[in-house]
Amino acid sequence: MKERAVVTVACLCWLTMTGAVLPAAGPDQGVDPFLQGQLQYRKWAPVVAKARRDIVRKDWDRARARLAPVLAACPSHHEALYLTAGALNATGDYPAALSCLERAETSLQEQQSLCTAWREKDRVRLEQEEKTVRELMSGEATRGKVHASCARGDTTIIPGKPEPGSESPAPLASPAPEDFRVPASYSFLHGNCLFQLHRFAEAEGRYRTAITTDPGYAPAYQNLINLLLVGKRSAEAAAEMKRADEAHVRLDPRLRQAVSAAVQEGIQ
Repeated sequence: MKERAVVTVACLCWLTMTGAVLPAAGPDQGVDPFLQGQLQYRKWAPVVAKARRDIVRKDWDRARARLAPVLAACPSHHEALYLTAGALNATGDYPAALSCLERAETSLQEQQSLCTAWREKDRVRLEQEEKTVRELMSGEATRGKVHASCARGDTTIIPGKPEPGSESPAPLASPAPEDFRVPASYSFLHGNCLFQLHRFAEAEGRYRTAITTDPGYAPAYQNLINLLLVGKRSAEAAAEMKRADEAHVRLDPRLRQAVSAAVQEGIQ
């Protein structure tokens, strides 16, 4: 069977997450480590957005030049690392691209842990505030005082809830630990770098990880099936193609033809 080339689908995406309510000032020793990191991300967001557009235009050198100061100031900026890895992969520097991806994934894992700790501290703080409000209200009732809203016949005051008419604008939703999971696009690009370095078993694992993260992620199916074809594992390639069809993933028609031909050659 002739060796078939891998159909590589470039797919660079921005990790989307909801914004935390952050202080306006720069990071300092009094700010939670998780919030310090988010402050840095917010500071460099316009630069990273421009680099992302450079990547889309395939202007690899300009993208890397834009991202260099971001990584100098914030070496663990996972999107800057990911975009840099994409530019390096596109220009054939696979070892350097792989290093950036590994650092990006480590950064995401660290941010996930920090976010979990931050949310737990916030939960404890809110519970303490509610407890204090309940104690204060209980003390007022004991002394025979009635809240003004009750005297007016208003709805009962709920601890922690502002009085009617005094509400402030709702804060932005806070990030959750799940927002820092390694995206399928990271695992996919990681697999591509490993494939180019002929580390096929590891590349296969990364493609499968991307599919587990996002069962509808077509690029990972494409390259996994190609990898199996290159390894003359046509039956497994056909099984993955069936799995993709069940997930309603659209595959390149040329890939379908290649799998069919390989299966027929195996039968003969």
